[in-house]
Amino acid sequence: MKHSCSSRSRNRLTPAKAVMQEDSGQASPSRPAPEPIQIGGVYRDVEVMKVQQYGCFVALDSRTQALVHVSELALGRVGDPSTLFQAGDRMDVKVLDKNQKGQLRLSRKQVLIDDEASSNGGSSSEATAPPTDTQNAQALHPQSHNTVI
Repeated sequence: MKHSCSSRSRNRLTPAKAVMQEDSGQASPSRPAPEPIQIGGVYRDVEVMKVQQYGCFVALDSRTQALVHVSELALGRVGDPSTLFQAGDRMDVKVLDKNQKGQLRLSRKQVLIDDEASSNGGSSSEATAPPTDTQNAQALHPQSHNTVI
């Protein structure tokens, strides 16, 4: 006998259902509802959950994971996100936008720009070239990129 739907797949949340449940604002009895994600908000020290060729998935809170696209990971070009991050690493991100499907658009690059501007008193007097993948990786993991001569 062939079943049309297994008990496993009935309980599985599709991305659309997950977004709808998150937006419903209902808290489960076991844990309170997390603070709503703010457009323009900066989230510090969020955990990288998964690294793909196209970017990193990070956990903004206990219920919300979102993608930081490869183009938003660093000031310079990033060819392979795994040269910079691996699961368990932490980064700061800014929420740029939310599309009609409820997907968040995040940027680490914007946080780097904002942090540099605030440390320079709001202006950048020197024009510098964006860092390369290797320079970005060395800044994040200096002990893992030592060269023995």
